[in-house]
Amino acid sequence: VFLVNFTTPANYTQLPGAYLSRMTNGDEDSATFELMSISNRLNQNTGRVVIPTCDADVGDSRCGVNLAAFTVTSTITSVNDQSAFTDSARGEADDFFNYSKLTFTTGNNTGRSYEIKDFASGVFTLQEPTLSPVQVGDGYTTHRGCDRTKATCTDVFNNLDNFRGFPFNIDEIELMSGPA
Repeated sequence: VFLVNFTTPANYTQLPGAYLSRMTNGDEDSATFELMSISNRLNQNTGRVVIPTCDADVGDSRCGVNLAAFTVTSTITSVNDQSAFTDSARGEADDFFNYSKLTFTTGNNTGRSYEIKDFASGVFTLQEPTLSPVQVGDGYTTHRGCDRTKATCTDVFNNLDNFRGFPFNIDEIELMSGPA
């Protein structure tokens, strides 16, 4: 990258350790260039991380699952504290909502979403406490959770074609491809 005075192009200075990151067009006579240091590249993702579990969020564009059939809307019937409360109307199996988000639709936390750490016998336990107190009658919406495993993707969501994980270890890959 060079710093150039366009009125005297022979006078220029090289900017060591910088690169052009982004260009934005202005009007017909201008453009804006963003310079970044080379160390900034360490903060950027390049490629994918190979992990056994899926790296998509359930229901996002890469996952492709339509969550409408897995979504529930209800109200809180009792409160333990700001991170645990009950909906006695919930009859789903334990762990059904684990790893999903609960979004408050009414009450002090309207519009805020929290990750569900555990669901058992109608009791929701959140990963972190809510910012404002939860009250009986607060409305919420949530959906079936996903633990990002191949088994859940296949058995629960019938979505193996969009599974983004790499669940096979080296021995399994060798068995699948045959001897070298």
